[in-house]
Amino acid sequence: MKNKEAAIRYRIIDCCLRNRQRPFPTLEMLIEECTNMLGKSFSDSTIQKDIYAMRFDMALGYEAPIKYHSHHKGYYYTDSNYSISKVPLTESDLDAIEFGAAILEQFKEVEILQQFSDAIDKIKNTLNIRRSLKSDEFDRFVQVEKPVAYSGSKNLGDLVGFIKERQVISFDYYSFEKDRSLNHTVHPYLLKEYHNRWYLIGMNEKYDDILTFGLERISNIMPVETTYKIFPGFDPENYFNNVIGITALKGQPEDITISVTPLEARYLESQPLHHSQCIDKDKKGNIHVHFKFIITHEFVMWLLSAGDQVKVEKPKWLVKRLTDLFKKCLEKY
Repeated sequence: MKNKEAAIRYRIIDCCLRNRQRPFPTLEMLIEECTNMLGKSFSDSTIQKDIYAMRFDMALGYEAPIKYHSHHKGYYYTDSNYSISKVPLTESDLDAIEFGAAILEQFKEVEILQQFSDAIDKIKNTLNIRRSLKSDEFDRFVQVEKPVAYSGSKNLGDLVGFIKERQVISFDYYSFEKDRSLNHTVHPYLLKEYHNRWYLIGMNEKYDDILTFGLERISNIMPVETTYKIFPGFDPENYFNNVIGITALKGQPEDITISVTPLEARYLESQPLHHSQCIDKDKKGNIHVHFKFIITHEFVMWLLSAGDQVKVEKPKWLVKRLTDLFKKCLEKY
């Protein structure tokens, strides 16, 4: 309790020292302010000890530049910009904030996050994150992925509100296959980001089924006055457990086995493709990776992108599908 009270006194003293309307507060003024704020009286020695602790107590870490001005007979900060609110950080703390701020900066143009853009800038400026680097050094030493654009992000704020309020909505959705927009009435459940794109997952009222919609193709969102329904068995936390990617297909997970090169195995060990992943070696030293999930388009695309680093062993229908796809690819060259 005493430590908590002392911490409050430090804040009160800090506010007094930063008050430019009443500069150079005297010891009596500091005592009076603490008394008024905490509803109890304090001795001269208590406040003097507080000032000493703010200046020299390494456990606090303030190292407050407090001096006594003999002419004005009061206390002041030698650094007019100082405040104990600017908590000193370790080098590792600053490194962590540097990385965090750089990642946050990627999303400053997303409409729902634009209100925080000033705060992101303040994190970097106020804490002096680029404390030991020249203005261009951080970008030369550390580069984070910067997506070209988050298409459809302008709708994120509204959609979050509709999901939270359980509001049925209608919108026009552009179909690439039909080359035109179709209207959908949807009970929205979940927003999911995948590979720099945002998706809305919800129950389509016409088909009485859960569908996925890319936000960049949604327009003219309107609330619909009808009863909001939850699709039987829908669980947003586990909906994508049995798939890779954004396509949650119906059906039962399949046993999948692929053989991989030692190099690809290292990549998969460092960043597993799915929580069901298991890696082993046979007697000949061949490396096999086992999964159990529903095979989606996204997984097939990953297999194609891996090229000769992987080979599908089972299921057999997937082997045939990839064989046909590679034949079609070769026909184009």
